[in-house]
Amino acid sequence: PQTWALARGRHGASNIGAAFWCGIIGIVIRTRFAALVTVLLAAPVVAAPPRDMPFVSLTSKSAKQFNAALNAARMGDAVRAIALCRAALKESPRAAPIWATLAGLLSEQGYAADAVAASRKAVALEPKDPAFLANLSDFLLRAGESDAAEKTARRALAINPKSDTALSALVSCYLTTRRDADAIPLLMRLQTVRGGQDRAVAQNLIAAQLRVGDRNGALATAQKFATFTPADPEAMLAVVDLATQAGNVAVAEKYIARLAKIAPKSPLPAYYRGRLALTETGKPPVARLATAESALRKAVSLAPKEAMFRVELGVVLITQAGNLTGAAQGAKLSAARTQLTAALMQENHNREARRALAVVAEGEKNWVDAAAQY
Repeated sequence: PQTWALARGRHGASNIGAAFWCGIIGIVIRTRFAALVTVLLAAPVVAAPPRDMPFVSLTSKSAKQFNAALNAARMGDAVRAIALCRAALKESPRAAPIWATLAGLLSEQGYAADAVAASRKAVALEPKDPAFLANLSDFLLRAGESDAAEKTARRALAINPKSDTALSALVSCYLTTRRDADAIPLLMRLQTVRGGQDRAVAQNLIAAQLRVGDRNGALATAQKFATFTPADPEAMLAVVDLATQAGNVAVAEKYIARLAKIAPKSPLPAYYRGRLALTETGKPPVARLATAESALRKAVSLAPKEAMFRVELGVVLITQAGNLTGAAQGAKLSAARTQLTAALMQENHNREARRALAVVAEGEKNWVDAAAQY
């Protein structure tokens, strides 16, 4: 699979005019990494898998009604399933699993308060059942009662520290209130419970670590997830992006190579090699820019309609022009104009392309065009 489109973002240069005139190399790239590390705030990270319900004594009639309700739910007929659950509860009002099932059905239909009420019935009948407590925490969170959801999730975890639903609910409580430092260890626990291969948990953990400023931790999380999913290009891409941002050349190059092997037709390995070249402070600026230009040209050739790559290449060409004079400078500015104009053909409102094109016009002393681009 070619998943390079997931990394589409926006980027630009810091003080691009100064970069042109003074030959500054430090290009600041603002990728939309949030597209890859989406934080789920309004609901648990991922719905917990269904569990086996404990044995409970039912009448023959209520057992038939409950089974019919489960079948209706499987068929997608939630309205009938809810009605059958209510009918079964008239026969067996102390059947906690039926109350719990009813709560789940009500929640799916958007009846948050009713779901909480039904879930409370299940917990009242089975107060030490961690699954019922965890489900109640989930429904409380969906109903906007985050404090009660947190307390209930803690009760569930005290009974079963590995409860998937309780961990998910408590994590969501913390993420909703931006308590990232508290969410991080719970996300690690949840990932362990799920075998280390849950993408949503990994993405939430990376996002939380980035928000608290732990870039090394985020990179380590991405690498660990990639270890569990060695054929997943998205996992490789996450490591590459984080390593590139951190200037960790060794790790970035390692995972760029893996990404290129998994997705040989993707332009992203070339794109990230170009970005990485700009961070290698041990090399002379001219060499860095030359390497970046070569890699970015390859990315453009593989994805000629991707404006992001053309803008990036255009900025590199402008920076190179700032170190040249005369015809050589003019040639670089002309090449930059070609790339930036092509980018605008794809995204007419691309601000970075317009800003860079204005700098090209300034270099060409075309003040009317510069003003028009600004």
